[in-house]
Amino acid sequence: MDRASASALAERVMAEFDKALGRLHDAELSDEARQEAAFLTEQRGALADRIAALAAQAEGRSRTRIHGDLHLGQVLVTGHDVMIIDFEGEPARPLAERRAKDLPARDVAGIMRSFDYAAAVAERNRPAGADTWETRAEEGTAQLRAAAIEAFLKGYSDGGDPDPLLPIFLIEKAAYEISYEAANRPDWLDVPLAGLAHAARGLLTGDQT
Repeated sequence: MDRASASALAERVMAEFDKALGRLHDAELSDEARQEAAFLTEQRGALADRIAALAAQAEGRSRTRIHGDLHLGQVLVTGHDVMIIDFEGEPARPLAERRAKDLPARDVAGIMRSFDYAAAVAERNRPAGADTWETRAEEGTAQLRAAAIEAFLKGYSDGGDPDPLLPIFLIEKAAYEISYEAANRPDWLDVPLAGLAHAARGLLTGDQT
């Protein structure tokens, strides 16, 4: 990847981010979600600078064929083996873009984002109960999500540090999810919005936990 391609990566991520902000502006959001959307709008300039700085580190890296829409729903466990399916890429993107090579961190971000969705499904399907039980269940879901992400990253990187470019792909993926949910499942907007705000704060502060 040359300097121009690294710059184009930053522009692509910010284009997805800006598209998400537009979707949020037109959406019906809870007060909490509206506050998160306002935070993202206020921090747009700072995020653009951080994304450009990180994307510059992509210069010199090799792009490869990637899945393009990798998440837990595309992973089938069969006995002692695992199969990955549906290599069509993200359905909302143009075919030429889906066929293009990219950095593997984009697929890693897809899996990480799907852990958020898995936790959200568990929370939404949790039956009502005593406050103490609900609190324990919520804490358990959060712990499971964190443990799953930690184990996945550790296994993928063979115990090394995560890809430093991963935060910008997390932002791009969560922003894409906002546009997708706004068009298809508006009642799920809070899931990618929370993920985008979390990724943005992590990028701005350097804390990716």
